[in-house]
Amino acid sequence: MRARRVIRGIIVLFAASTVIAGLTLMAGAGQFRRIDPHFEGRCTPIEGAVGVEDLVVTPGGRAALLASDDRRARDAASRGGIYIYSLDDGVAPRLLSGSAPASFHPHGLDLVVTPDGRGTLYVVNHELPRGAGHSIEVFDWRATPEPTLTHRATIRDPLLVSPNDVAGVDHSRFYVTNDHGAASPRAQTLEDYTRRARARVVYHDGEETRVAADGLRYANGIALRPDGAALFVSSTTDRRLHVFARDRETGALSRRADVALSTGPDNIDVEPDGTLWIAGHPKLLSFVVHARAPGRRSPSQVLRLRPVPDEPLEFAVEEVYLDDGSELSGASVAARRGRRLLIGGVFEPEFLDCTMDRARAGPTVVETAMLAR
Repeated sequence: MRARRVIRGIIVLFAASTVIAGLTLMAGAGQFRRIDPHFEGRCTPIEGAVGVEDLVVTPGGRAALLASDDRRARDAASRGGIYIYSLDDGVAPRLLSGSAPASFHPHGLDLVVTPDGRGTLYVVNHELPRGAGHSIEVFDWRATPEPTLTHRATIRDPLLVSPNDVAGVDHSRFYVTNDHGAASPRAQTLEDYTRRARARVVYHDGEETRVAADGLRYANGIALRPDGAALFVSSTTDRRLHVFARDRETGALSRRADVALSTGPDNIDVEPDGTLWIAGHPKLLSFVVHARAPGRRSPSQVLRLRPVPDEPLEFAVEEVYLDDGSELSGASVAARRGRRLLIGGVFEPEFLDCTMDRARAGPTVVETAMLAR
């Protein structure tokens, strides 16, 4: 009888622990958050480029380059592309990456344009079939007389384990986030749910690739501050933005601050004045379900982070856009120039071209000093 009571107690304790762990996981993923959609403006869905996971606005703000791939139909026969979308006329996006490798499935991208007008586009590429490897594809960008992309180089390295996004420094140097330390999907899932901090940032100096930062959880978006002295990295499962001081000569990074966000942050866009735009997943587990089931919606969120004057490690954080997934599910990137705000999603058959009603849109939901380490 006593043994039965002990066994029964162990079972009850195990069940209670499982429930508590599940509730903790759901709370940390934002599953209990109430979604009240809002946006001070209007949005138009633009078709012609599926799965716009990342995008970058060209200098002058007249066009955007889109990383497009049908991730639900990914097989060796499919192919993604880089498209250009004109903000002047709003016509359907046009394919630019005809010179890309045969197995081209773009993920993150970044554009570097120097004062002499020379442009370099860096693109994270996941080759298929699965296990074929990853690479950074490098293109020469020319805006005039006609926008063109010409493939220049393919860069592979053993340190590109699970590349997600890229931040260009100049025409030969760049940073890349590895969102996991493991390469296999099963091991990556285990990393996520056990919250192991194995993600990294790697740096390619034009000749060699080395680890620049490690000990991160799901390192996702990455972007340089316009002056090149700071690097931003989003941690999706930590729901934080990491800020690194950067040595402009050596490329070395030192982690200086973190800021907690109300979402699972994805890609980062930086305006010329240093304002950050971050798209995110307010309900991370809903996004996981959405990735597997197209009919299930995943809420989308866009945050604007404005640097606080005279406080380089502080930002005023504003929620500019929030949607329950009915307008756009799984937003992964947002970029603004003027009143125009472009929002892309990982799997969606269209992206959004939005016009903001006024310069300061959305209520300030968080105003926080970044937490110095």
